Amino acid sequence: MKNNLNIEEKFKDKINLESIELDSQNFDPVLYLNKLFPNEQSLNELESVNLNLRRKSQLLNHQIQESIHNQTKSGIESKNYIDQTKTVIQELFEKLIEIKTKSEQSGFVIQEICKDIKTLDIAKKNLKITVDVLNSLNKLKQISDEILQKCGNQEFEKVSQFLSNAEELFEKLKDCKQIPKILEMEQKFGEIKKEVRAQISAQFNKFFENIGIDGAQNTMNINEACLVVDSIGVQFRKEIIKNFCDIQLNPYQELFSPGKTEYGNVASIDRRYSWSKKLLRNFSKNFGDLFPEYWKVDQILSEEICCITQRHVNIMLTRERSNLSVDSIIEALMQTLFFEEYLINLFGSENQIEIENLNQNQNQNENENENEIFKKNINNQFDDNENTQGIQTSAQKIRDKYLKFKKQREQEEKIKKQKEMEKEKEMEIKKVNKSPNKNRSRRSGYIYCPPLPKFKGIISEVFEPFLDVYVQLQDQLLTKLINQAMKEEKWTIIAKTSKTKTLSSSQELFLVIRESLRNSLKFSNGDPLLDLSKIYKKHLTNYSEWLRNQLPLVTNKSFTIKQKNKPNEGQVNISNESTQKICLIINSIEYCITTTNQLSENISRSIRINLRNSVSFSEINENFLDTINSSIQILVLGIETKIDPHFNQMIKLGWNSMENVGDQSEYVSDFAKTIGSIFTIIGEYLVSPKYFKFLCDKLVQSFISRFNLAIFKCKQFNETGAQQLLLDTQSLKGILLQLPTFQKLSDGSPAIPSRTFANYVKKQMGKAELVTKVLITPPEHLLNTYFALFPSRSLDELSQIMDLKGMPKVLKQQIIDLFNTKLRIKKSQSSKKK
Repeated sequence: MKNNLNIEEKFKDKINLESIELDSQNFDPVLYLNKLFPNEQSLNELESVNLNLRRKSQLLNHQIQESIHNQTKSGIESKNYIDQTKTVIQELFEKLIEIKTKSEQSGFVIQEICKDIKTLDIAKKNLKITVDVLNSLNKLKQISDEILQKCGNQEFEKVSQFLSNAEELFEKLKDCKQIPKILEMEQKFGEIKKEVRAQISAQFNKFFENIGIDGAQNTMNINEACLVVDSIGVQFRKEIIKNFCDIQLNPYQELFSPGKTEYGNVASIDRRYSWSKKLLRNFSKNFGDLFPEYWKVDQILSEEICCITQRHVNIMLTRERSNLSVDSIIEALMQTLFFEEYLINLFGSENQIEIENLNQNQNQNENENENEIFKKNINNQFDDNENTQGIQTSAQKIRDKYLKFKKQREQEEKIKKQKEMEKEKEMEIKKVNKSPNKNRSRRSGYIYCPPLPKFKGIISEVFEPFLDVYVQLQDQLLTKLINQAMKEEKWTIIAKTSKTKTLSSSQELFLVIRESLRNSLKFSNGDPLLDLSKIYKKHLTNYSEWLRNQLPLVTNKSFTIKQKNKPNEGQVNISNESTQKICLIINSIEYCITTTNQLSENISRSIRINLRNSVSFSEINENFLDTINSSIQILVLGIETKIDPHFNQMIKLGWNSMENVGDQSEYVSDFAKTIGSIFTIIGEYLVSPKYFKFLCDKLVQSFISRFNLAIFKCKQFNETGAQQLLLDTQSLKGILLQLPTFQKLSDGSPAIPSRTFANYVKKQMGKAELVTKVLITPPEHLLNTYFALFPSRSLDELSQIMDLKGMPKVLKQQIIDLFNTKLRIKKSQSSKKK
């Protein structure tokens, strides 16, 4: 009995432990039964297992029934909860509708209340506007009743205040102009303003009738009258100033009118400017405190003087053109430039530069550059003693006057702080200020300051059409000085102390041009400067041609070895002196090219913007480069002429009778000696590394071409002769590779040949070495050697090599036949590969 209970408990635990497998989705009944009854003996426990399974099934059924009951009970409870929630939501919705209704009712009540308040506000605002309009009309009526009376009593300060207040009142009433009463008042005030303007004009005219250059005898309260003028408007101010300037300048018109007075000529132009300066000084003394400073009456007066003077000078120059000398024109122009400089310094150079930038669209650096050129070179004049004595005399006067201006500028620097303070005061005045004692425009609430006139060139520009005689004189002076420099050229330098190694004439050429340009920039930066640039180009072209004509001439004598592309090339005989001369010409032209570019930049920077595209020296530089190329070509021909006998010596050498291979042949030593002596001079005198390299390239190219031709002009070679030629070829290659070392660097060390140059020499001389190697080859291996060394495989070249070896015609023909056969095979194989 006990045993049965133990077995039952054992299988019960076993089933409980394995209940997880019964719950699995992948449950396998067969596998499960095999685990319960793994053998036949376990079948004895079948009844106990079955009993336990039934109990478990009953337990599961009970659990399922209980779960169904609980689920049904919870569903009923959930439904009750949902019904209760719906009831609560319905009640909440009803409350929200009630709140919204009450809110709308409250908003309507508030709107009704605000509507009444808004109506009251609008009424209050309209009432205030009405009161303001009535007050403004009342004030305007009072002003209109008093303003003419105050003007008649010359109470100009109050008149100015009335006008300013009236303008402000009308500004407030600008939105009510459609009201008839306001329109009527505005028309009435316009008539009053015209009457005030007429009275002020009469007062100013009366005042102007009693004044002269030295001031008025009976002055009036002109300061307060000026306030009235500002209140009326800017145009009225301009009329008053114009009348004042006309009265001040009437004596000027009468005294200096062209052709009508003794001073109405070019010779008296200095008196004209002296009178003008005196007028400006008297104005500052007698009228400086009468007119407001911001009216700038002195500037306007100066501008009027310049405009009248410009017209007078144009008329005088036109009438006297046939009788005027260059000296008199330059003297008048210099006086004019000094007067313009005087005005610029008087009214401020910084503002002058700003005006020039606005009117001419030029940047500040260019204008400052021109001013610096003018100031720095003001003492420079022509140096020719024969043709420019008159100019030198006038220049002495100009220098004295310039020293005076220099002192004035120093004084102006001392009062620079005072000017800055005045500018600050002007900035303060420009602020809106209702005080009638402030010198400001009541009309617009700000000060109207007239722009600073452009004094630079305002008169001197009229001289430009008449400076053609000056340009012609410059052409004559340049021609004389440059011809003299070329005539005095000594063609020598001290090589050990000179760094540039240029001709003195080239330096003198640009010294003369530079001096001419400095002087010319003082007079004009317009068309005359453009004409002068063309003169400079003409003289630079002539100088280039003159240098080219100094090169040694090419003779009709031909070379021993003629190049195929130059069959008619002639020889050139050069000595050590002529070699040095050619080097100096190349150095000088390179200096000319660099300086010409600087000259072109200088002129382009100084000339007017609209003329800059017309300034070009590119043709001149091309001409200079052509001269350099001609010089190098002549130098190469000269060297080839000197070494031509050595080629002849090489051709006549008995190559077929040589028995031993020794050192390099005599002609190679002669080559080295001749080339070395010439390149020693060239390395000492030819400064430019660029053109020295160019010379080496040209010489190497020509030499190697002639050397290769010379080989085939030789008679027959035996094997020893061919070996000697190979040795000579290598020696000549070494000589050519050393050519760049003849030029010294800045530290005195020799230059190093470039890799490109060395590769070129090795490649070109390598062709001659290949020919010598084929010459050395025995006849039975000649064709294979030729095919291996010469990819070009020319039958003519092979025939020439066989002729040099002195091969019999029969053997030569056999090799030719083999050559043709082998060449056809090569072509056939290459076509099959394709």
